[in-house]
Amino acid sequence: MPKDTTPPLRLVMRLIRQAAFPTLLLLVLLPALLPMLRVNLWLGHDTFPHLFRLVDLDIVLRSRVLYARWLPNLGFFYGFPTLNFYAPLTYYITLTLHWLGAGFLLATKLSYALSFFVAALGMYVWMRDVWSRRAALVAAAVYTYVPYHLANAYVRGTISEHWAQALAPWLFWQVGRVTRGQERGARLALIVAVLILTHNLSAFILIPAAVVFGVIYRVWQALRPSPHSPQPPHPPPPQRPQHHPPAHGPTPPLHA
Repeated sequence: MPKDTTPPLRLVMRLIRQAAFPTLLLLVLLPALLPMLRVNLWLGHDTFPHLFRLVDLDIVLRSRVLYARWLPNLGFFYGFPTLNFYAPLTYYITLTLHWLGAGFLLATKLSYALSFFVAALGMYVWMRDVWSRRAALVAAAVYTYVPYHLANAYVRGTISEHWAQALAPWLFWQVGRVTRGQERGARLALIVAVLILTHNLSAFILIPAAVVFGVIYRVWQALRPSPHSPQPPHPPPPQRPQHHPPAHGPTPPLHA
């Protein structure tokens, strides 16, 4: 195998440049995560209903029911078929964090933090695919601090919809790549399936929006001149008339 002859200093500088933008992305996220450090769990519109479902689902899963459609302790302990109509994947993600050692409250906050990171990273990857790194970083910051994105976490407390917003940039990124012919569609199908299992109501909005985006993007690509399309030939430059000297020398003067 050929040896790496890159000087150590140049290699270190290359690693620093490669790590700069992910580090800046984490720094962009920090102010959005600071409210989580002040309280054990904030009071949102749906924060505690999601917490109750999480605790009840943990009880059911520990009873070896892998897909629990019925949560027995909801509805004043009469039980309620919540997961018959509500997408469950967010609860499974949060419970995985709980089973790794975090309490229910900490697991909920970690799930929100992970959702913020997935959303910012998805926007960065999407914009980096079509623009520069700086533009992608700005887009990730803007998406992180969109008021509705923050409100879903700290006001409404809708953890499932917050995760659906985290998947939205990945969805549109894959639609763009499939439209350009860079992907065959397997990743797009996987993202659509994960979105439906995360928050089915958001899927009803985002999937038609992604279809419209794909159609508009395809039409724009068709109307946009391709840089590799053949250019019309340029007309040859006009040629100057050339004066040739007479073959037999100058004409002698005429004498009267």
